[in-house]
Amino acid sequence: MALGLFQPSVLGMSSQGHALGVISGNIANATTGGYKRIETAFASMLSDSVSFQPGNPATPWPSSTQSDLGGVRTYDHARISDEGEYTATGRNLDIAIQGQGLFVMNGAVDGSGRTVYGRDGRLSETTTGSQTVTGADGTPVTAQQGYLVDKNGYFLQGWAAAADGSVTEGGPLTSLRIDPDAFTSSGEATTAATLALNLPAGADGAGRNIRHRCV
Repeated sequence: MALGLFQPSVLGMSSQGHALGVISGNIANATTGGYKRIETAFASMLSDSVSFQPGNPATPWPSSTQSDLGGVRTYDHARISDEGEYTATGRNLDIAIQGQGLFVMNGAVDGSGRTVYGRDGRLSETTTGSQTVTGADGTPVTAQQGYLVDKNGYFLQGWAAAADGSVTEGGPLTSLRIDPDAFTSSGEATTAATLALNLPAGADGAGRNIRHRCV
């Protein structure tokens, strides 16, 4: 019974220590991409009494009573649905989700690995596999296939674009390739442009709208 008197204070100190550890983790990961803060809540544990019946059934009262004095326990809440801060990274492969949604990642390039979800958009390119393509001079060239992966090496999943650039939603997800040979159509140089402008007031022919088409 005497040892039980220390239970509420011991649980209280343990819970406060846990909460401080959670705060330290939030501070340490303040600049970690995709990290969501964790908040700690406290809940009271109700006490309970256990009565031990005597060996003599004729005795109308318990022979002894042991009380569990209760205490406090912690509950952690990961705020995974809250939006974080958006920061310019200066890297051309980094992306971010605005609003609700998660990135779909897979541990294998063919989609047969473990599927995970997250919001860390710090991506990079990795090469895996190769294919033979036709070079500019018509000779076969072996090219490496490049895919988007996160910092843990998981492949970003999505819907591949068609030859005309359109994307059909609802189809099977595949690992997204970004190497030049992943696209069926190559870019073409622009042959025509249209220019429309207003000349400033002090220039020759001021006040006139000019449209010029270059071919």
